[in-house]
Amino acid sequence: MKKIILFGVIFFLLATAFIVSSKQPTTDNFQPILDKLAELELKIDQLKGCACECTNEVCDGLDNDCDGEVDEGGVCECSSDEECSYLNQAPICDFPSTCQGSRIEGICVAGSCEETLADNDSACYSGLEADSCGLYPSVYCNGLEDQAPPMCPSTCIVDGDCDPIAHCKAGICQPDLLNGEPCTKDAECSSNNCSSGICS
Repeated sequence: MKKIILFGVIFFLLATAFIVSSKQPTTDNFQPILDKLAELELKIDQLKGCACECTNEVCDGLDNDCDGEVDEGGVCECSSDEECSYLNQAPICDFPSTCQGSRIEGICVAGSCEETLADNDSACYSGLEADSCGLYPSVYCNGLEDQAPPMCPSTCIVDGDCDPIAHCKAGICQPDLLNGEPCTKDAECSSNNCSSGICS
């Protein structure tokens, strides 16, 4: 209704301007009318956010009730994610072998609180074994919120780079030898005794 009235006023001013200019065609006659038109144009621009027909205000980013305000009166449940924190849940370690987890968080979407699944690895706590890594030392999660999947080593330099039941030979962890098997050093034997080239 406000738009119809404004357009009627504009039509009246234009008609008045035409009549005045036909009698005294000078630019001075038009200036007050032009100023009024500029003022009315500004008001029309302010009403552009209004729905086609003014109704009760709803949370949609529009001035539904045409009062010059948008989403007023508490029609929106939220304006920021912080206001939806009541939906947050404890994180879960979904994949311990890669230290990857998630948690449900509340976010504000178009004025309403909604749940979303967010990455969060913190439930894969520090000390949680991700992989035993065979003859190499195990790898573990670190409990941080954002973790990269831990990678097992695949080479060694010294025996200490291998599990206690293995030794390093030619850059690879190999299982310790049983008694009676040929050896070159004590560390290659499960008994830690290599005598005359034989584990004993």
